[in-house]
Amino acid sequence: MRTEIETKLELRSKEIYELLLNSCRQKTRLEQLNVYYDHAGQLAEQAATFRLRYQVNARIELTLKIPMSNEAGCRSAIEIEESYTRWRKPAQTLTVSTDLAPSFQQYLGELGLSVLERIGAMRTSRIVLELIDGIEIELDKITLPDGSTVYEVEIENVDPTIHEFAMTEIKRITSEFNLSKESKYQRFMRVVTSRKSIVQSQNSIRA
Repeated sequence: MRTEIETKLELRSKEIYELLLNSCRQKTRLEQLNVYYDHAGQLAEQAATFRLRYQVNARIELTLKIPMSNEAGCRSAIEIEESYTRWRKPAQTLTVSTDLAPSFQQYLGELGLSVLERIGAMRTSRIVLELIDGIEIELDKITLPDGSTVYEVEIENVDPTIHEFAMTEIKRITSEFNLSKESKYQRFMRVVTSRKSIVQSQNSIRA
């Protein structure tokens, strides 16, 4: 378990994404498939996230994030991680008491969850950039379930001064961004819920 402190910026266009990409040194490129789990939207309601993350030539990561604070786009959260050393398909349901490690059981139990259902998946193309003087940021291209794309920057460091310094450097490159008010999972759920509402509406009209 660790405390994660991150600042998220939503870029206003693909052009701004490409501007940042071309203004910094690229260190790593990762293609991620994030599979999300919840139960009756209980995690989403609390801005919490449980996911399985698949990456090429990497272990499958299980992550639970529980938010602690969110001020001016800088969010701190308790983050619990485990990993699978062998590939496995994402289960349709996970029983907390038998399928997950004790570290997950404690916090999910406190949230009143005994079972998690697979909600769906979302792809992220992540590029780690060196901004300046060894400070790294993560540049994300997120493909939502409806096919739309969101471009984000993540600054992740336990030192608040690093966040401030990184923000100053980013502003030197561009001011075309907004502080992100949603987690990736909240974005995902907003789209999924909207699509379900449209289908239900269409079905009611046909009936």
